[in-house]
Amino acid sequence: MCDQLWSEYEMLFGVYEAYNDQSLVLKGWSVTLSLAAIAAAYSEKVGTQGRMVVWMSAAAAGVFWLLDAFWKSYQLVYLQMLEGLEQNWACTAGMDGPMIFQQWEAVYRSWHFLTVLHYPSVFLPHVFVVVLGIGLALFYPPRSE
Repeated sequence: MCDQLWSEYEMLFGVYEAYNDQSLVLKGWSVTLSLAAIAAAYSEKVGTQGRMVVWMSAAAAGVFWLLDAFWKSYQLVYLQMLEGLEQNWACTAGMDGPMIFQQWEAVYRSWHFLTVLHYPSVFLPHVFVVVLGIGLALFYPPRSE
């Protein structure tokens, strides 16, 4: 039974760590796409639609921020499951088998998505690009010619 419990723990830990990689990919896409759009809006080639491009880049960063928060909330479910395994580690014959799917749904319902949006590991760097895009669109829009 200990081997089965250890295998479950290793699998959960692997999934938990994989979410960090995905978060970095989301952050990379958010910054690259949004800042490239902002830079393009201030080039001569965009023309009269420059302000709209800046607004859209801020919105795109906001979408990546939301997606990052969803991923973080999923990751936190696995963290809580890992903590539960560590607290109740027992290798006895009367122990039930793994219940990953049943536990996941119950734990996920306990998380509040809006709380996760405010974690620094989630809102950075997305909020920077959102604020930059909104500020530029409102106060320093690209010149239309």
